[in-house]
Amino acid sequence: MKYLLDADWAISFLNGRANAVHLISELADKGIALSVITWGEIYEGLLTKPDSPRRITQLDDFTQAVDLIAPDLTVAR
Repeated sequence: MKYLLDADWAISFLNGRANAVHLISELADKGIALSVITWGEIYEGLLTKPDSPRRITQLDDFTQAVDLIAPDLTVAR
């Protein structure tokens, strides 16, 4: 079973919040996915950060470790 992360959990993980790091690390073996819509929300939020290039690289690295999926009816179900 894959787990679809929402923006709050992904951002918390990227910010190093212990509860998110712990949970996502545990779920990684079962499969984690991120929708392209969530990715876009996170990306847009990073554009205004003073350290945006570093944070965008961090997001890109995270994206390599999860499945990036486009929304469709299967995802919605």
